[in-house]
Amino acid sequence: MLLHSITFEKIYQTVPSSSLEATIQLSNNEKKSAVQNSPHQTTASLRYGEVQFWSFAAILSRVIGSAAKSESVVHRFYDLGSGIGRACVVAKLCYPTLQVTGIELLPGLHSMAVAASTQITVIPAPPAPADAASQKVTGDAATATATATATATAIRFINADFFAPPSHSPPSSAAAAAATGAGASDPSTHTEPPEWTRDATLLFIASTAFDSTLMNRIARCCELASSPALKVITLSVALPSSQFVVVWSDKYRMSWGNVTVFYHERKK
Repeated sequence: MLLHSITFEKIYQTVPSSSLEATIQLSNNEKKSAVQNSPHQTTASLRYGEVQFWSFAAILSRVIGSAAKSESVVHRFYDLGSGIGRACVVAKLCYPTLQVTGIELLPGLHSMAVAASTQITVIPAPPAPADAASQKVTGDAATATATATATATAIRFINADFFAPPSHSPPSSAAAAAATGAGASDPSTHTEPPEWTRDATLLFIASTAFDSTLMNRIARCCELASSPALKVITLSVALPSSQFVVVWSDKYRMSWGNVTVFYHERKK
């Protein structure tokens, strides 16, 4: 974990103007135009803050441990409002085979996240043992190569409103059903649920500055999500949904102070 922490710091040292002060200023400069283009966000909800490596690594470890106890596996991690990508980078460094996606509305922050992701070193495959006679790769080596390939999967960053529907491919049956249900009844919403409702198994939402309207909308989308084992991490405020239960809550350090973290799972 110490090596991951050092790597994390080195990654952001290579990204120009990625200090907390510079990033807050960039966020403040972009918020006004972003709010004009998004019916869901406010300047308050776009207030910038950062996760700390050790705190977020501890949160992920605890969450993934809790998931294992309930016999479910975390495959796809989404950060809604990913900023310059810090939470996504922590997730990828600590859990290399995790499929990681960050969605950020502000283009300047999104560009910095993309720059950071290119600095993540791919873990190389171990030397492949071979049969002395045939020089063919053994089954164990093939497994190691497959693992290394999964590890090499890049973080995906999307510059969009995190309520935006998928931009490619037709909606799944679950998404179609959702589009004709709660989502379609609200004229201010998109006509189909956002992309992350299709395949997310773990959501992170830095929701400290989110108002009740925004949290309620996120909760409805979570309820429509395809995965029956969806897990949700929020900050400062719990997810307002009767379909999810808070498994634990605890204080962790973020850039703006000690914050209550809520970990939710679907009710069974």
